[in-house]
Amino acid sequence: MRFFNPALVVPDGIDIKVAGDLTAENRRTLLLISKILQNLSNGVEFQKEEYMKPFNPYVKEKFDAMKEYFDQAAVSSSSRYESLQTLK
Repeated sequence: MRFFNPALVVPDGIDIKVAGDLTAENRRTLLLISKILQNLSNGVEFQKEEYMKPFNPYVKEKFDAMKEYFDQAAVSSSSRYESLQTLK
């Protein structure tokens, strides 16, 4: 998430092309999405930010899917690494 969230929140800041100009509302939406993704990846519900608490049912529902995503990403990375090691 360390790489995804900055690209999501400020895509034009790292030369990701977007159609048209991002409005303040667009940027706010991207920020909220990144907050949801961050909580999903950390496996926690929103506690302090009252305005984000309505997303807790969704976040809770998707915990397992996010864990599965990270598990698959780790397996894929490990498999690629092991494949490279056999080439040495």
